[in-house]
Amino acid sequence: MCAGLYFFMTKTLERTLQIVDEIQSGAAPLDSAEVSALLLEQRTGAEAQLLNAATAVLIIAWLISIADSYRIGRVQDEDAEVGG
Repeated sequence: MCAGLYFFMTKTLERTLQIVDEIQSGAAPLDSAEVSALLLEQRTGAEAQLLNAATAVLIIAWLISIADSYRIGRVQDEDAEVGG
């Protein structure tokens, strides 16, 4: 999970810095609609596949942690009923 999060955040930060550089150099206007369009540009190739894989890993890990939290809560509730 940490590897997926690290990769996802690294690529997001790289893209953000690229957009900031474009704005500072004058290649892209400082317009919210234009910045949004730049952010929503689709990646292609291997990088897009890696980002999709990292996103899938994060979602799966998130769902597993939700199920595990629910399981731990049920065990604790059962222990409280038996002990209480």
